[in-house]
Amino acid sequence: MKLCPSCGNKKGPKHLVCSDCYQIYSDEAAKSIARGKVVDLLSWAKQRAEKRLPEIKAELKEKKDKYDLLQQEVGSSAFQKVKETLNGKMVPNDVFKKACSEARKKTWKEKGGNTLHYEIKILEQQVEDIENFLAQKEN
Repeated sequence: MKLCPSCGNKKGPKHLVCSDCYQIYSDEAAKSIARGKVVDLLSWAKQRAEKRLPEIKAELKEKKDKYDLLQQEVGSSAFQKVKETLNGKMVPNDVFKKACSEARKKTWKEKGGNTLHYEIKILEQQVEDIENFLAQKEN
């Protein structure tokens, strides 16, 4: 996992959490030990990751819904644009389909479809990484 399961920031490949989270853990663990309770880093990180997971899943759902709406909008928008450009003139079906495809690609890019797709892939990877992290057995 390249991202910290506790906060989502980048972390070192051999580290359990990022340096910021480790500092927070260090402070909280010291206070906890002073009160007579030991908190290990893995348990602490899992607890924070469990809190983050529903937030990420909700954001992912929101982005996927937005993505679906954008796909519908782009498809109908491209079709209408090509239809208006032709202004009633007839062209071969394959030319019409290619024109619609090109118009869809252009509109998709203009409306941020590629960025949205990338954001969804990142969120999906974060969900998978956190779920794998939470599945790890504690020593």
